[in-house]
Amino acid sequence: MCGVVGIFERNFCDVDYLHLTTSKMRDAIAHRGPDGEGAWMDAEAGIALAHRRLAIIGRGATGNQPMTSANGRFVICFNGEIYNFNELRSHPSLCSVVWRGGSDTEVLLESFAHRGVDATLTDINGMFAIALYDRDERRLFLIRDRLGIKPLYFSAQSSRFIFGSELRSLKAVSGQFTISIEALASYLNLAYVPDNCSIFNEVDKVQPGEIVTVNRAGDVHRKLYWRLSETSSMGLSKPFTGSDTDALEHLNYLINSAVTSQLVAEVPVGIFLSGGIDSATIAAVASSSCEQVQTLSIGFDDPGFDEAHAAEAVAAYLKTDHTTLRVSSSDALDIVPQLSSIYDEPFADSSQIPTYLVSKLAKDNVTVALSGDGGDELFGGYNRHFFAATYWDKIEALPKSVRQLFSKALHAVPRNSLDRFSHLNGRLPPQLGLKLQKLANVVDLEPNELYRCLISQNLDLDRHLLNPRDVVLELANGPERLIDRMRLSDMQTYLPGDVLTKVDRASMSVGLEVRPPFLDHKLVEFAWTLPSNLLVRSGRSKWILRSVLERYLPKHLIDRPKRGFGIPLSEWLRGPLRDFACDLIESNEYGGGILNPEPARQILRDHLTERTSNEYGIWTLLMFEAWRLNQ
Repeated sequence: MCGVVGIFERNFCDVDYLHLTTSKMRDAIAHRGPDGEGAWMDAEAGIALAHRRLAIIGRGATGNQPMTSANGRFVICFNGEIYNFNELRSHPSLCSVVWRGGSDTEVLLESFAHRGVDATLTDINGMFAIALYDRDERRLFLIRDRLGIKPLYFSAQSSRFIFGSELRSLKAVSGQFTISIEALASYLNLAYVPDNCSIFNEVDKVQPGEIVTVNRAGDVHRKLYWRLSETSSMGLSKPFTGSDTDALEHLNYLINSAVTSQLVAEVPVGIFLSGGIDSATIAAVASSSCEQVQTLSIGFDDPGFDEAHAAEAVAAYLKTDHTTLRVSSSDALDIVPQLSSIYDEPFADSSQIPTYLVSKLAKDNVTVALSGDGGDELFGGYNRHFFAATYWDKIEALPKSVRQLFSKALHAVPRNSLDRFSHLNGRLPPQLGLKLQKLANVVDLEPNELYRCLISQNLDLDRHLLNPRDVVLELANGPERLIDRMRLSDMQTYLPGDVLTKVDRASMSVGLEVRPPFLDHKLVEFAWTLPSNLLVRSGRSKWILRSVLERYLPKHLIDRPKRGFGIPLSEWLRGPLRDFACDLIESNEYGGGILNPEPARQILRDHLTERTSNEYGIWTLLMFEAWRLNQ
């Protein structure tokens, strides 16, 4: 895991200019690679690449980057891991290579040099953001992994093309970028900036599964080498036809293969363990093949949001070397001022706080951690997936008038009272009032409106934006079943834009590599062949994954209410975060001429007085304002 930056200059430039520019860009992301730095440049060609290194495999000098191929034609700057590099190394086309070291970077580079870009990308299994320069053709390739695990930004400017692992690299040498109102509108809806845009008009992101090619003239060509939509379509058109046992066996095999390959490292490896199905599966599979596994979790002093006891019970059964960090509300709140710096685009998933804390804990013990990210998207684990598979057909069959009456009845139930009741009753899902409120909002809607409402932060953009923009949040086309349309939409938007961004920035801010075994592309391809009755069955979501986990853990450690990785945000905004919220939103500078202050102040007042609750909408506004003031 590392940080990459670079510049491709069209006008004449000298070595000093290239060195100064890339040094500024590289220094801006020093946190991504605490183990070393490197640079390569060709002033005549106007190209320079620079690198910050977090050494995981091939840790000696032969793994340093940027790295030049043995034939001298290609230069690579690489962020990520190639899990099947040993298999790739033995490819017949590479039999003549005299290997200089044992790094996955060298194997990747020599495969590009001997087999070409397309053939190599077809075969590699990993997470990556790659900058590859062809010295003969004077072409730069920027390549991102299939699911968007690793980030890569770029800006095509009047006389140069610059790129980097984080937005801050580009800002370090580009002066003032301008905020994209369209991206901001999407952010206000989603609480993150989706991958199809960036918060700045002048910056783009390499898309998941995309190659961006740039020549010296500045021409930019973009193409996808892997499409999730095609993978889902192919899987759904040829569904798995074996027995339940056959499906369980194959899924168990794929998970074991992914976990085993991702445990390979020359540094200590641990596992994030929350007590939920996904992380417990990763830990259980790892424990079955390793003598000693390190697991890590955090626990809050608020029992309604404390998953530590569940994680500790799983760890005790698996006999892992387990570490729990007990976190008070003051510990968590100390992180809030740092968030706008850690996330260099506006980002408002409040689980960013525990994610950062568990990453910081992990870094004290290991250099690499495995996570359960992707399990919900693949196996139908979100409440909206369960709702779509279990209730939607029945609700859709009801007359519109009946659905509207049901919606009014649910709206009449006081949300705050239900939230408090579920908070005190561990058998009920947390924030029950919020969940019923969302249900009330959607029972009389059509599928597109339903999905939009379920994922929205419930902010009225026409009121908050001084220059409103329409935001199109459509369900993915293709799949016939609503649950599959939701899963595909989530994997195309929420997964890379929220989940993977959250983990990458939190972990890399402390120099920790996080690997998500569920996002092995072979596992993803198999998940899309699964019929819906293997995803949701007998009142349980993620049925097939739960069934795999039952091979490793007893049922009482598995069948628990889904709680997620959250914080008591609503209560904190009325308590210890009250001054933080009021200082930002009541300020005369609020919004910077982009956001309208009065609607923000109104929903904050309503929340503080418990007239209504909209903690997630408020947090979205706060995180944008904190980010804006940090620019």
